[in-house]
Amino acid sequence: MKIAVIDTKLDAGTDGFLTGLLKGLAGKGHDVHLIVSGAAADGRRSRFAETGAVVHSDLWPADGFIEETTPVLADRINGLGPDVYAIADADDVGWTVLPRLAAGIATVAVGHRDTEALFLPARHYRSFLTRVVGVGPEVCVGYVLSSVIDKERVEWIPYGVTASDAEPADADGNGLKIVAPAAPELAPVAGRLTEKGVAFELTVVGDDASFRTIFGDAAGAENIVLLDRPDDDAALAALRRADVFLATAVFDGFSYMLAEAMANGCAPVVGASANGRSELIETGANGFAINGADPEIFAEKLTLLAADRAALLGMRRAAWQTGGEYALAKMVENYENCFAKAVAEASAAPRATYADYPLMETCRSRVPLWLRKLKAGFKS
Repeated sequence: MKIAVIDTKLDAGTDGFLTGLLKGLAGKGHDVHLIVSGAAADGRRSRFAETGAVVHSDLWPADGFIEETTPVLADRINGLGPDVYAIADADDVGWTVLPRLAAGIATVAVGHRDTEALFLPARHYRSFLTRVVGVGPEVCVGYVLSSVIDKERVEWIPYGVTASDAEPADADGNGLKIVAPAAPELAPVAGRLTEKGVAFELTVVGDDASFRTIFGDAAGAENIVLLDRPDDDAALAALRRADVFLATAVFDGFSYMLAEAMANGCAPVVGASANGRSELIETGANGFAINGADPEIFAEKLTLLAADRAALLGMRRAAWQTGGEYALAKMVENYENCFAKAVAEASAAPRATYADYPLMETCRSRVPLWLRKLKAGFKS
C-alpha cells in the first residue's frame, strides 16, 4: 500500500507513536509518506527519514489562509496518489482537505485524546472518513456519541511500545529510582520525600527551561537528574533503570509514555486521567492511579513503595506483564489491517468529492478573505 500520513502538530506526547508506526509500516514493505509543516519538522527531519518514510514538509504555504492552503495541499496529495490518507494528528488543514481528495483514496483519522477538539472535525467531516481509530476506548465512544460516526467504522488500536524482554529484577537497594515527565508538582513531591527521609533518585524528562522553572535552586541536587530532550535510546535506558514512573500531571489521552514505562518494568504512580490509566493500571496490583494532583498523596504512595522492596518488585513485574500486551509490532499489524479494510471499503463505495464543501466552524471567519488579505498586507 501507498500510505500518506499527515501530522502537523508533532506533539512530543505522540512522537513515539508516529515514528514507531512509520518505521513499522515501511519495514513491512509499504510505501510510506509523512506530511508535515516545515516549521514543525525543523530539527527532526533526519529522525523521520530514518523511519524509511519519505518526508514532505513543503506541500502547502505555511503563511497562507485556510481557503488558499486547502486546495493546494489537496491537489498535491491527489498528485501523490496514496491508497490511504491517514490523519495522525493535525491542525485545520489536515482535515479541510478531506472533501477534495480523490474518491478512491481511503481516509483514516487517529484520535489520541477524548476532547471536543478531536470530535468536532471528525463530526464535521465524518462523511469523508472511511474509518477512524481511537487509541483508547473512551476516544472510540466519543467518536460514536460526539462525532456521530457509525460504530462499525470505529476501531480501538492502543499505542505500541518498545518492551523489555527481561523481567524486572531488584538490582540494588540504593533508594527508589523514579522517572517523571516535567511537571510543576514534581518539586513539592520531591520535597515531601526528602522530609520523610526517603532515599530516592529522580530523573526528570523534559527540557532545561522547564526543569529550572520547576526546581529552581534545587536543580543541582545530586539526587535530581535532568534528561534534557532525550533520544529514544536514552529515554529507554532511563526507564529500564527505574523502579517507578511518576506522572503528576493530568493525562488527556492514552499515554504512550505510561504504556512504555510499564512495558519496561516501571510501577506507575500517575494522576487522574480520562483515558489511558483505566486500561493499564489496576491500583494496588501493578501501580497506583491517583485522583487529583496533591503532592502529599503522591509522596505517600512513593514512600510505601520505597519501604517494601519485595512488594515494589511484584508490582513492577505485574506492570511489565501488562505493558507487554501493547508491543509495537502488534500495533503496526493492527494499523496495517485497518488500512487494508479501509482501502477495500473506499474501492467498493467511493466517496463524493466537493470543492466547495463548507469549512468546519473553527476555520470560518466573518471577515471576507479579500479583507483579511488586505489587512495582512498592511501588517507586513
